[in-house]
Amino acid sequence: GDLAVISMHVGVALACAVAGFGLARLWRPRSSFTQPDLASGGDAPMSAWLTVLTVSVAGGLGSVARVWFIRREEAVRASGKIASKFPWGMSIANTLSCFIFGLFTGGFADQAWAVPVLAGFCGGFSTIASVATAMVSAAREKDWLRSVAILAAILALAVPASYLGLLIGKALFL
Repeated sequence: GDLAVISMHVGVALACAVAGFGLARLWRPRSSFTQPDLASGGDAPMSAWLTVLTVSVAGGLGSVARVWFIRREEAVRASGKIASKFPWGMSIANTLSCFIFGLFTGGFADQAWAVPVLAGFCGGFSTIASVATAMVSAAREKDWLRSVAILAAILALAVPASYLGLLIGKALFL
């Protein structure tokens, strides 16, 4: 059930954190993980370890949030309230992620904590793999209309959500 899926995502996030710690030490100098210094108006620099840890935890939280939306969609479908096979939960999660990404890019991109939100939470919350899998599954069922609708919905919802978030972020925080 939900607990198994959540446990799997937390486990993957922890494995990514451990792998990320090693990669951060091997391939990246500490300075490449830092944000602008206080003199430029940004937050204090974040160490490589703290960046990897916060991105990993935020990514795990984003993944759990995405699974929650998908599971709620499945529950509503099982109750008979919606009959459509369209992946509404995934679409809502991807659209919200794009809006959040635009908002933070527009208003907080120079802050050290924006990296965990953008790369971590939004990266875990949205996924092109889910979109591609849903499209391929629909095509394998020869449901061409649903396959095209999934792509169209992502483009019609996610791109404007990103733009709206960017505009709001710039207007409110810059």
